[in-house]
Amino acid sequence: KMLEPREYAEWIHNEVFLPVIVVIGTDAAKAHARECHGLSLAELLAPFGGQYQKLSVTYQVLEKRVQVGNFRVRFADAESSSQWSAVHAEQVGAWMVESSAGPNMSRDARTALTPPSPWYEQWRLSMFRSLRWSEHEGLDQPAAALLVASSKDPDPVLLLEQLL
Repeated sequence: KMLEPREYAEWIHNEVFLPVIVVIGTDAAKAHARECHGLSLAELLAPFGGQYQKLSVTYQVLEKRVQVGNFRVRFADAESSSQWSAVHAEQVGAWMVESSAGPNMSRDARTALTPPSPWYEQWRLSMFRSLRWSEHEGLDQPAAALLVASSKDPDPVLLLEQLL
């Protein structure tokens, strides 16, 4: 089944063309977020990226002001902001397909292989994730960097300077 134009537009804007903000944190800040919330810094900031509450943004291009009514960004941890190796991409793709295929895959192969079946969606997601952060494309290159330090550190300003 082909995606309807509306579904395709949502996929493009929700998964492919989201501006990326890379989150660079001190070890203490990352440990505190993991210990207190069980989340990475990027996961902790994700609700503020416009997915749950619409963000209205105005920016200027040359002499024209542009208003975006539903602006969204994706936060990514600096540690996970590198392109996967081919071996790793293949392993993740295989695991995602196998875990979502279900036990009836071998019995009813014709319906299990008809898109958009769950295994196909998982494969598609892993395929696009494996292409992120390559040196020759600009889609996932960060639009901004967010530096995070713990206020409990003796000199957070020095730590932020070191993160640069």
